[in-house]
Amino acid sequence: MKSVGVVKLKQIRHTPLLWILLFIGLAVRLIMAPIWTGYDADIQTFIAWSEQAYSVGLPHLYGSDMFLDYPPGYMYVLYIIAAIRNLLHIGFDSSGMLILLKLPSMIADVITGYLIYRVAGKYVKPLFAVGMAALYVLNPAILINSTIWGQVDSFFMVVIGIYLLVLQRGKMPLAAVILAIGILLKPQGLLFGPFLLIAVLQKRDFRVLWQSVLAGVATVLVLLLPFGILSNGVGWVFKLYFTTLASYPYGSLNAFNFIALLGGNFTPLDGNFISYQAWGIMLMLVSAIYSLYLYYKSIDKKGAVFYFAFLFLAAAFMFTVKMHERYLFYALLPLLMSYIYLRDRRILGLFVVFSFSHFVNIAYVLKLLWQGTPWVPQWDVLMLIISGLQVILLIYGAWLGWQLFNPLRHGGNARLQTKTNRKDNKNMSKFALPNMNMESNRTKLFTKKDWLLSMAITLIYSVFAFINLGANEAPESYWKPATAGEAVIFDLGSNVHVERLHTYAGVGHGKYTYSYLYDGQNWSEPTEVDSNHTKVFTWNVLTPKVETRYIKLDVKEQGFTLHEIAFFDGKSDKPLPVAHMEGINLNGNDQGKLDNLIDEASIVPYSPTYMNGTYFDEIYHARTAYEHLHQIEPYENTHPPLGKIFIAIGIAIFGMNPFGWRIVGTLFGIAMVPIMYMFGKRLFGKTRYGFISSFLFAFDFMHFAQTRISTIDVYGVFFIILMFYFMYRYWTSNFYRDGLRKTLVPLGLAGLFFGIGAASKWIVIYGGIGLAVILLIVLIERYVEHRQAKRMLQNLKNDESISTEDDADPSVTLTTEERSYLEKVASTYWKPTISTLAWCLLFYVVIPVAIYVMSYIPFMMVPGAGHGLKDVVTYQEHMFNYHSKLVATHPFGSPWYEWPFMVTPIWYYAGKFLPEGMLSSIVSFGNPLVWWGGFLALIAAIYCAIKYKQRQIILLLIACASQYLPWVGVPRLTFIYHYFALVPFLCLLLAYYLGNWMKKSKEMKWIVWGYLAAAFLLFLMFYPILSGMVVPASYTATWLRWLPTWNFF
Repeated sequence: MKSVGVVKLKQIRHTPLLWILLFIGLAVRLIMAPIWTGYDADIQTFIAWSEQAYSVGLPHLYGSDMFLDYPPGYMYVLYIIAAIRNLLHIGFDSSGMLILLKLPSMIADVITGYLIYRVAGKYVKPLFAVGMAALYVLNPAILINSTIWGQVDSFFMVVIGIYLLVLQRGKMPLAAVILAIGILLKPQGLLFGPFLLIAVLQKRDFRVLWQSVLAGVATVLVLLLPFGILSNGVGWVFKLYFTTLASYPYGSLNAFNFIALLGGNFTPLDGNFISYQAWGIMLMLVSAIYSLYLYYKSIDKKGAVFYFAFLFLAAAFMFTVKMHERYLFYALLPLLMSYIYLRDRRILGLFVVFSFSHFVNIAYVLKLLWQGTPWVPQWDVLMLIISGLQVILLIYGAWLGWQLFNPLRHGGNARLQTKTNRKDNKNMSKFALPNMNMESNRTKLFTKKDWLLSMAITLIYSVFAFINLGANEAPESYWKPATAGEAVIFDLGSNVHVERLHTYAGVGHGKYTYSYLYDGQNWSEPTEVDSNHTKVFTWNVLTPKVETRYIKLDVKEQGFTLHEIAFFDGKSDKPLPVAHMEGINLNGNDQGKLDNLIDEASIVPYSPTYMNGTYFDEIYHARTAYEHLHQIEPYENTHPPLGKIFIAIGIAIFGMNPFGWRIVGTLFGIAMVPIMYMFGKRLFGKTRYGFISSFLFAFDFMHFAQTRISTIDVYGVFFIILMFYFMYRYWTSNFYRDGLRKTLVPLGLAGLFFGIGAASKWIVIYGGIGLAVILLIVLIERYVEHRQAKRMLQNLKNDESISTEDDADPSVTLTTEERSYLEKVASTYWKPTISTLAWCLLFYVVIPVAIYVMSYIPFMMVPGAGHGLKDVVTYQEHMFNYHSKLVATHPFGSPWYEWPFMVTPIWYYAGKFLPEGMLSSIVSFGNPLVWWGGFLALIAAIYCAIKYKQRQIILLLIACASQYLPWVGVPRLTFIYHYFALVPFLCLLLAYYLGNWMKKSKEMKWIVWGYLAAAFLLFLMFYPILSGMVVPASYTATWLRWLPTWNFF
């Protein structure tokens, strides 16, 4: 142990750093205070109160007609401020006045930082203690309150911080004195009172009780003496507090909290089926009971009073009505102080995120106030986002409090771990408790061989995936005419032959025409172009084949956007130069410059392909991703937005070009390969199963085609794989053997990925049904084990009561650990089950709903009406009606019963301007050895599951059923790509049988290797029509058309 002298020496060594920090913190505040006037209403009110206190005196302050709803405590400070102002003759509107008014709170910030350093220095290294102080002193959420807004919460909180420190040290009467000061400063001090009350009652010492009461009451009376209570009584004090608490009859006062999330910001308290006040009372009552009970049970643990003060104050902010935006401030200091004692990084993370969200709340409200808007709109997008985030943070904080202070866990016997020697588990096998022997999720999954194999497959597939994915440049500047009747004339400099006219259109719908001047006087008949949804972000080619010098574009219906126009003479692959452009009847409201139409001629392709523009449903999804980025009304609204947001990430990084809108989906497709390896290895335990699973999936046709096109199916399937992977990990864990906490991690991750996936595409919700079935099976298994254990203990008890040492059967002897395990299983089913279900409520309902709603942020950020939360709800109705009632026909539509047999592949793209006899197509369907072999494996697996009841097979069958059977009852038009979500599980089933065959004999092993090689060769064979490669049409007709319905054009 280090000596006290050494520790003090280090503290002295780092003290200069502390003073530098505090100096910088104060200097920053002094510089910023006069620059930012703050919230003018509060500033002017404080000035008026201070002057009134100084001019009429404290005894007459509350007897005047002036509006004054602050308690007397801070009037002392305002009195001193007014005295200094008058002494120094500081002007009311001067910078000096702003500094003077804000100075008490700014100094309080610095004092609090010093306090944090002194406390932290006893538990952590001095340098770390300085860092803790910096987290507070330089925290924007702290600085904005005192220095920018000009409020007094910091002054109040330094008093509360000292109160909590004294309370933790068990000095109840002194804590009562300090709390009394805090209550006189702000009514919110009353919220910290229950902690003193519980601490006093827990002492069970009447002397401590009356000393604390007398100390608190005496402090209040002494501090009220200058306000004339001897002559005026104290009734006005109670009236003042009740009046303050009863003011502002609204659900929320710009506080980004649960009430605001319900639409209660500046909304009357009643008027709903369940009023905001009823919500507040119910939820606050639950929060108070939870927080104060845990504090009572862990009152002797250092940091408990700080953590539960945070939790209680944060819950009050989230659930109490009439809550102001600033009042989450009171929870930040206790949270940071609790970290000093507990040193759990999760607390620090909670502090950082809460600081961020609180800062956003205050900054946004201030911004609106400065713009003349006193309240945040009821369905403001940012308010809803931050409110949802803060509610989630509070729930997490409540859960973390249970983890840190659970009285059952810290009570001594609660953590009876049955760390049974796995070698002796065979003794338990005769008691039919198989989960004693079940595989542990803590074993190392990947060996060096697994890493090499999985990375090799991934690398090889990546090469195929990235080859000719798409061009990394496309026209981005644009011109968008504002009115019909506008026109543009292109002068090519001289009479030339125009073979092709290329136009690259962007978002928007409208119509325009092209005309050509023949003889220098007369224009040709116009060729009309309907610039609709089918023509966005792709090259639209006309072949006028005319001799002309001038070409005119006439706007017939505005609304379209043009990014580039180019003309070709048919002799060169370079566009004809445009000598001059003239605009006619141009409108000043046009978006973009006219020159943008010809400014990117160098990247115009002579023969456009899928490499240069959108194809198939990219015209919807890539376009909508672009619209999300630019706050434009999204065109595609039949699926949730998150998939398009993923696409938008690629666009934001690489630009609005084919590579940009395809890259993220391609990366997701690549990431699926190692995940499939991991899934196969996890399910069946051997390297060969992981290898086969990932290999088959990597070289499945649909996996390749579907992840290279910029649509959203890849994201849904990606998260379906992950959620079933973690659900299997949950199934193989056991809250009796592994402890509840370890089982909740994979269960929560499965729910998290379910939520992300559901916000990408609704097919993930089908998989959620499968997850629910698996959860039910697991809980039933745990219940059966519970009943078995109770019966075994009863049987053992009966045996022991009738047996003697001579006739005892040694074969049924249990070790102490085994008996302890049985007793644990017999006594602990309902509590972990209820906790598991509560966890599911959070991770399968609350969090997914939050993710889903937040995925609509880009939609809600679109300017104009019709983009609020209620419109998001309307969207869901529209989506449901679309998917349940779509009765359209399509030449490549395919009903559910055709998918396993690949009767009708879906044709995505056909190349144009190709040499005679050549073909370029992109088609999506399955590798026959994967799909047909997988279907046979699926049939065999049903028999296997019934006979052997293998959980791995049962899980895969549940996954397949949940992703396939819902389509049986869907009346809408369907396509073969809806089968994509089953393909991963077909690969896993097929890998199970192929892997088992490899064990049987050397010959069978070679057959399996041959099967895999054949699957890869088929991938190579069909690669041209999966990738858009230009090949002879005779090749596809001769070698690839295996069924009459396989048309590759």
